[in-house]
Amino acid sequence: MKNSIYLTVLFIIFIGIYFISCGRFLLYNENEDDVNEENNSNEYTQNNPRVITLGTTNHIISNGNEQWFKFNGTGSSIVFETIGNIVDTYIIIFEEKIIATSWSDDNSGDGYNALYAINTTFGLPYFIKIETRNNTYGSYNLVVTEAISNIRTNPMIITTGSTLKQTIIGGYIGQHWFKFIGTGENVIFESIGNVVNTNIELYIEDETRAVFSNNKKISISTVIGKNYFIKIYSLNSGTYSFNIINGIGNGKEMSFSIPIEIGHNSFYTVNELGEEYWFSILGTGNTIVFETQGNTINTFISIFPETNTAATSWTDNDSGEGLNAKFTLNTTYGILYFIKVESYFTLSGSYSFIVY
Repeated sequence: MKNSIYLTVLFIIFIGIYFISCGRFLLYNENEDDVNEENNSNEYTQNNPRVITLGTTNHIISNGNEQWFKFNGTGSSIVFETIGNIVDTYIIIFEEKIIATSWSDDNSGDGYNALYAINTTFGLPYFIKIETRNNTYGSYNLVVTEAISNIRTNPMIITTGSTLKQTIIGGYIGQHWFKFIGTGENVIFESIGNVVNTNIELYIEDETRAVFSNNKKISISTVIGKNYFIKIYSLNSGTYSFNIINGIGNGKEMSFSIPIEIGHNSFYTVNELGEEYWFSILGTGNTIVFETQGNTINTFISIFPETNTAATSWTDNDSGEGLNAKFTLNTTYGILYFIKVESYFTLSGSYSFIVY
């Protein structure tokens, strides 16, 4: 009797262990199926790409793998960018038919991320392939956004104190346009970026010729209500910051000139032949005299109007006292004039620059 009870207990224990083991196996298989389903959801192939729209999507990619996406063109400039810095990504974009590489990028984004921007045609499909580099794998975000205004007729309005950070440029687009309405103050426009080499061009009102070009900083005296158009362009893709602040330049170049007014009287020192200082002044509609004084160096004055900065319009060498330069100019109201004062056949010395 006791043996029967003992055998019965052992049988019950055996049956319990069996069912517990089966349950664990089924639970493991269920979890494994979930993992496989998750992995399969990230296996976007060339024949079965994931359709994406504007926005951010998260993806997991294995080492040496590739993922395919499809985006239908909107007719706008579109930026494709990876974010995360876990995976070193490489992006390749194909237009309509996947025959040959159309555009590609490796590290134009932040860190190890890829970034490329293209002008899309409405309704035209674009195929995006993401690859891994340097034995990296894991999670990343694919961000699809519209680029900011890239034509002069549709600029982004900016004001003093604005800072546009991590602005994307380059690739098929290569340019951004901004509009600043004059405040009557001295303003500095500055682009900063370690990824792309940006250049700035400044246009005033409807002028088709840039007042400045190929410079990263611009200092200018603005007229209240006047429209200033700023074009920032680059040949490579990436991010940069654009700052608009009140301030004046150091006078070392035309685009970073020192804004002055009638009554200006300052002392300047030059240490080498041909060293120059640049100034800018707004026309008053009256006659303005520009003159150097000091006689320790031979000075030379050149004056450029904003509408003709490609060539010198007026110059003078010795019309002032002794070795000094002097020029009298009939100015047009609201026109910006640039004045360059340089040493002429003199290695070093000092002078005063007077405006009246």
